[in-house]
Amino acid sequence: MKTYDNLHNINDESIKTIVNALKNLTSYSNLLESICQKIEKLADELMNQKLMNDETKEFIKQRDEFYKKLNERFSYLNKAKILCRFDLRIDIYRIEQDCLESLKGKIMQIYSTVEKFLEKNSQLSREDYEQFNLNYANLISFKQEMKVPNFGISKNTENIEKVLFDKIEKWQKSIESQTSIENIANILMNIKSISNNIPFFKIRINHRID
Repeated sequence: MKTYDNLHNINDESIKTIVNALKNLTSYSNLLESICQKIEKLADELMNQKLMNDETKEFIKQRDEFYKKLNERFSYLNKAKILCRFDLRIDIYRIEQDCLESLKGKIMQIYSTVEKFLEKNSQLSREDYEQFNLNYANLISFKQEMKVPNFGISKNTENIEKVLFDKIEKWQKSIESQTSIENIANILMNIKSISNNIPFFKIRINHRID
């Protein structure tokens, strides 16, 4: 007859919490079923979690805290794979993979929105800038707080910076070949508009044009 002995020998403190919380159950099978249900509940929450929400649309501190907690939940799911050696009716590896694929799709959608902004030339609206700042801020917080996993977001944010500053450099070089004061003024206005509306890069851009 199976007992709780092996479950009590688990060293990971976060997983022990599950076992200790359910130790009042009378049977081994009920304990395993409760564990399965808790993991499934966590997976459902992760699959349905929207990255763009009230917590991530406002202040930096709230946004960072949201991604920090999201990382903890993914870390918890990752650690739960230690329970696969027991007779669980669920495949925790598959569940984790599904959750990761879902998360990747959501963060890459945010990255795609930023890319579309970068593809535009000039005549950017206030809404364009607001969307860029919101989505880029989420990428930065994701990169900073998400360790399990990161999906190479660091490389993506570096690419965003490169594309943006390559565009500014192209505008700057075009000034050298311009003979029209009006055209030069328009180019400088485009650069200054980006500087004024994208606080993430304001200092660096101003340094280039001063």
